[in-house]
Amino acid sequence: MNKYSIIVPVYNVEKYIRECLDSIKNQTYGEFEAILVDDGTPDNSGKICDEYAASDGRFKVIHKQNGGLISAWKEGLWHAENDLIVFVDSDDTIKTDTLAILEEKADYSKADLIQFDAMTGKDTLNVEYKNITDLLPVLLYYKGYSKIVKNSRCGKVFKKGKLLPLLNDIDNRVEIGEDRLTTFCYLLNIDTVGFIDFGGYNYRQHANSMTHSYNENFYEKTSVLFDSLKIVIDKYAKGYDYTDQLCKEKVIYAINIMANALLAKDKKIRRHVFGQVLSDAEMTRGFRIIDMDDLSFYQKKMASALKDGSYFRIAFWQCIRKIKRVVKGV
Repeated sequence: MNKYSIIVPVYNVEKYIRECLDSIKNQTYGEFEAILVDDGTPDNSGKICDEYAASDGRFKVIHKQNGGLISAWKEGLWHAENDLIVFVDSDDTIKTDTLAILEEKADYSKADLIQFDAMTGKDTLNVEYKNITDLLPVLLYYKGYSKIVKNSRCGKVFKKGKLLPLLNDIDNRVEIGEDRLTTFCYLLNIDTVGFIDFGGYNYRQHANSMTHSYNENFYEKTSVLFDSLKIVIDKYAKGYDYTDQLCKEKVIYAINIMANALLAKDKKIRRHVFGQVLSDAEMTRGFRIIDMDDLSFYQKKMASALKDGSYFRIAFWQCIRKIKRVVKGV
């Protein structure tokens, strides 16, 4: 029987934290510890975590000064007693049989990373193992966000022994795309990935996410991510050329950067960010080499407008998207 360490970074989630922790507490497979890392939260989330730890010995709470998401899960990793690591964000949930399915289906001797995700949407529970060398052409970029190995740190089982030596390569300053950095760095240091067709992780979409409210300095924060990715590539890529994948990935972020900028009330900010994107050599190269058929309808329209340097078309398609969201009530 395998034992799991579930790491939950906690910050400002008192509205959702009980639902998250209940989904862990009610696992039908009980061989786990849950490490709750209170990252200096200003609300009652930390106190709620203490309640669970007081009533269930499998729950442990770490209270620390605020240092950001990466620093929080790193702290949890240091305290983990088991090698099998599952990350759960504190506003998300996992299905009650998630650990049971993992225990039944995953062969950890065959892979250093197991992804449990609804690949077909049918929860067939089929298992497939892929050598990392076969994934190199699509490891950083694959048809927009439809990556074979998902960006998210969640919905996966890592191994502490493999992840711990990489902590210095995962920069705590990364605020945008920290999961992208973590997962990519880890993938470059393992040999095999296992895939279970099981949607065992439930993500929560928030109304205050970056698609709904303006995130200041989004371009600069994205630049920190890509600088960190380049450092990881230089250190671990073993001669494989990720230049094209990096530029194509930047196209996806460029679309998000502009969508975010258009939420700013100040027109000068919107125009300034537009200029930043067009002056980014890797982004503009990405516009030239990306296959537009890889992208969704909205991504295609935005990427085409950015490629042509048309601020008007970018604003137009963002407006259309906003109208559709209002109609759908999103």
